[in-house]
Order: sequence, then structure tokens, then C-alpha cells
Amino acid sequence: MEDTKEKGAHLPEGTLLQGGKYRIVRFIGSGGFGCTYEAEHTELKEKVAIKEFFVKDFCNRDGETSRITVGTESKRPLVAKLLMKFKDEARSLYRLRHPGIVRVSDVFEENGTAYYVMDYIEGHSLQDIVKAEGRLTEERSLKYIREVSEALSYVHSHNRLHLDIKPGNIMIDGNDNAILIDFGASKQYDEASGENTSTLMGRTPGYAPPEQMSNKVGKFLPATDIYALGATLYKCLSGETPPDSTDLISGEELVPLPSTVHDSTRRAVSAAMELNKGRRPQSVKEFLAILDGSFEPDRSEESTFLDTGIKKTKFRNEHHNAACMSHGMGKENLEEKSLVNVKEKAAEKILESESESQSSRKSRFLRFGLVTLCVVAGVLIGFLLLRPVSEQDNASPEVALDSLKAEKAKADSIKRREFFMHKRDSIRAVEAELRSREATARKSAAASEAAMKRMQDSLDRLNAERYRGEENGHEWIDLGLSVKWATCNVEATSPSDYGQYYAWGEILEKSEYTEANSQTYGVQMKNISGDIRYDVARSRWGGSWRMPTQAEMEELVAKCRWKWTSLDGHNGYSVTGPNRTSIFLPASGSRYETDLDHAGMNGNYWTSSPNGSFAGNSSSLNFNADSRDVCWHYRDYGFTVRPVKD
Repeated sequence: MEDTKEKGAHLPEGTLLQGGKYRIVRFIGSGGFGCTYEAEHTELKEKVAIKEFFVKDFCNRDGETSRITVGTESKRPLVAKLLMKFKDEARSLYRLRHPGIVRVSDVFEENGTAYYVMDYIEGHSLQDIVKAEGRLTEERSLKYIREVSEALSYVHSHNRLHLDIKPGNIMIDGNDNAILIDFGASKQYDEASGENTSTLMGRTPGYAPPEQMSNKVGKFLPATDIYALGATLYKCLSGETPPDSTDLISGEELVPLPSTVHDSTRRAVSAAMELNKGRRPQSVKEFLAILDGSFEPDRSEESTFLDTGIKKTKFRNEHHNAACMSHGMGKENLEEKSLVNVKEKAAEKILESESESQSSRKSRFLRFGLVTLCVVAGVLIGFLLLRPVSEQDNASPEVALDSLKAEKAKADSIKRREFFMHKRDSIRAVEAELRSREATARKSAAASEAAMKRMQDSLDRLNAERYRGEENGHEWIDLGLSVKWATCNVEATSPSDYGQYYAWGEILEKSEYTEANSQTYGVQMKNISGDIRYDVARSRWGGSWRMPTQAEMEELVAKCRWKWTSLDGHNGYSVTGPNRTSIFLPASGSRYETDLDHAGMNGNYWTSSPNGSFAGNSSSLNFNADSRDVCWHYRDYGFTVRPVKD
């Protein structure tokens, strides 16, 4: 008889999902927060793979109904947040279309959890192939790595990191093509505000670089995936799993690659697996350039650890410098760079001018030397003719020739000294002029920047007055969105004050928040925005004040600039709208039972939108210093409310 606990760990064969659209064929495997199945699309008679959200350490499955529940109350908020992120990542992956990336074709909710559907790839993982065959030939290894690199470059072009590249996540299909799978640890990054979605961090030993092991991948950094790509190539070429990056830092060494591996391949592995992320190739293009031998890393400084059978090198090139300037260099550095370029161009112009006139100077020196020689020779001949006969008889031709050479050398020395003194003075004059221009430019730039700041401050003050108003004694701000937002939470005395906490759909505060005393938990509800019976904003403030809908809260997240800061000693976000006006949302935390949790760290704000598929949840804004999400949460929790008006 099948063990009951094992039966509840995953969906049994034959389970139907989406009203019979998909049928589970077999359980493939599970990870930290997901189960993967082979399934069949019953209408199309096509094999698919389905991934199910299931955090095995927190979730339980009813063996009869397959419905998933959270084991403990304390873990419910975390699991709800992870579930929302799972669905967001699936929707993002749905938009990725590349032959080297597994395709997501459907996303849906069922059984109290979420699923997404992918192409089923007939074949074997690269991990299984290396395990069965041992190390691969260099030609075959490079073929797979180039195909994965093309897919990874496409992923990076969408400001996304994979964060779990390894042989086990590379499938080799029936046509011997490499396909990148399992984006469960993937992260999307927003250019303006950094990371805006996240999942559990992937940390596969041997393939994760130091910054990933320490969970420091807070901004878009392709070099993190490049490390894993190099480690995967090392595994294919050597048959050995690389040591953990933390062990490499401690002094453990890689087993050298076979002697048959070409130097360009060795250099690519060595550069990609640099422990210092700044010394790795900063893009897939740079990694492939080293692999092709069309670019060679600078050997002027040795690296700190990696030995693949060649001299250790520091990776540095012009492309990387340009990327650093465009992504990380401040305004002052750019001005200094510009001035240096001007100085270099001026010096080049002087040298070019000197070079162009060099031939003419040589010609003049030659003519001068001949004239000087003729004059000296004439004087010498005259002297010899006019002196006494006895003295002429005693003179030596060698002495006369030596005297002539000395006079010529002296004349040449004087001319050379005058030339170089003139050149030195010219360069000094240009440098002085450039220093003067640099000082003037700096003063002008500083003055312009100060003037622009004064103008912008004035404009912001005017905008603040123009877009500000009040109703029933409560102030609102027009952020340039579809609704106007209140400057304070319900029952708050200032923008930084938390205000009062309410269970969803309730208009009175409570001393204890539980499922047992919730008035709406498990009750099918419509949107409550503006309904005085359930909308605490309308009930307490009156007029046209109401709770924001889920769409209005998502608009606030998507269209505004969010900056984590503090006001009057309270942490939270300054939220700036498209018209540059702002509101402050304090990190008010949440209440459950009698406790106030995570105040100053997390913010939790109800919307008016219920969850149509599960009557125990409603939509809310949840944020911390690193992320902002609009997702489903249990209605019995006490959250704060920020009203809006049309």
C-alpha cells in the first residue's frame, strides 16, 4: 500500500487540472518550492511539463482532494508572498521567446496553489550526459556552451538573470541542441529602481559565485551568470564539479583542465570563474570573444585563485571600461573624463604638427649644416693661405678636420637644444590653457547645476500647491495617476504615523485579529470600494473617500518611483508620481492575534478587491526595503489603509 505521507507529497497519476485540460502522467521531481510533472494536453494530445508551487517545508497536501494548505499560521504570510512571486515570474517567462529557452505556455491557479505549463523536452540533461559519459570533447562542450550563451544573452537583454545555470538545468534534446530550463531562481530587474521581482535564491554549490552565496545580487549583474556559465564549461571539459566558490576563496584549487584543451578555452574558463565579479567578462559577448580568441584578457596583473592550466590573469578591456562608465560613472567623473580627452587631443595635435614639420626642419638643418661647413672651410682655407709659410708647413690636415667637426657638432647641439626648448614651451602653454579652461568649465557647470536645482525646487513647490487639496478635513495629493491619494493612513495624525489596523472588509479596529473573529473570512464578496458597510475609508472619512482597488494599487507600484527612506523617525517609501509630487507610505507592519509584527520593516496596505477563487484572501500591497508587491493575503490580518478619491 502506498504511504499516505508520500501520496500527499505530489499529485497522483491521472489527476486532471483546469477542468480536464491537462492530465498528470507522472511525477518527475521536486525542489525547494516546486514539483514538476510530465502531463498531457488532453485536447491537443501533446506532452507538456507542469510546475506546481509547493514549498515542501511549509506546505501540506490533502491526499484525497489534492488541496494545499500551509502548516503553521506563522508561515502563511511568507508562503502567500512566495506564491505571488511564483505567478509573477511565470507570467514574465511567458513573454520570453527563444529557441534555446524552454517555453512557458500557460499559467493558472488551482488546488489552493499555482501552476505553469512548459514545453516537454525529450532528451537528457547535460548533467546526466556527463555523468554517463565522463568528460566531453572540447568541440562538443563548446557547441553546447555557445547555444546556452545565445539563450542567456537573450535573457540578459530583458534585464533578467537566470541565477541557477548548471548542467542539470541544461537539456539536450533529440536534435542535440542545448535548451536552458528551470527559471525558478530567476530575477527581473528594473533599470530605474533595481530588482523588482525575486524568488528564493539559487545557490548550487560549485556553480554559484561568491556574491550569490552571500545573497548580494541586488542589482542587474550579468557577471553572476557568467561565472556559472564558465563553471558549467569546466564541468563538461574536466568531468569534475568545481569546488564551491567559498572553498576557492579559502585556497582550494581547481583540478587543471586536460592538456588537449586550447588556450583560448582555458582563458575563457579562467576569466569567467574570477572570484572578483568586476574582473569577469561583463557580458556574454565578452565571454564569447575570449572563447573565440578574438580578445585576450590583460595579463598585467595576476588574479587571486584560478588555475586551469594557464597563467592566472586579470580580466580587463575597453568594452568593460565603457560599460562601467555608462552604468556607474557619476557626472563629475564624466566631466573629468571629457576634460582629459580634450587635453589628450590637444597634445596629439601638437605632436602631429611637430611630426608634419619634422621633415622640413631636417631639410633646413641639412642646408644650414652645408652652409656652415662651406663658411668654416672658406675661413680655414683663407687662414692657411695668409699665415706664415713656416706655420703652414707645420699644420696637420687631421687637426684642421677635427676642428671643423667640433664646430659643426657645436652648431648642431645648439639647434637641437633650441628645438626641444621650443617644443617644451609649446606643450606647457597648451597645458596652462587647458587648466584654465578646465577651471572655467567646472565653475560654469557648478553654477548651472545650482541654478537648475533652484529652478527645479521652485517647480516642485509650485506643483505641490497645484496638485494638493482636501476633502472633509483630509488632505490629498494628485500624483498624476487615475486617482488622488490621501497623504495619511486612516486614523493617522501625520504622513509618517501608522494609523489604525483593520481586518479586510471591517470598519472597526480590534484588540485581537484571528480567523475566528473575522467577519469576512470565507465569505464570497464583491469589490467593497465605496461600500460604507465594509470600506473603512468611506465609513471613517465620508465624502468620496474610499479604499483603492487592486488595479489602482498596481498602478501606484508600476508608474511611480519608490525610494526607501525615513520620515520623523519612521521607515517607509517616498512614492513619487509622474508629475513629481510625492506621498509617504510608512512601513506599518501588520497585526495578528495581539501582536504587531515587522513595523518599520514591512508595509501592509489593504485594497478593496477580494480573491474570486478563494474567499479567505483579498488583495493587498506588501513591501519591504527590497521589494514591492500587490498580492493576495488572508483577510483576518490587521493591515493599514491608505484612502483614495476620484
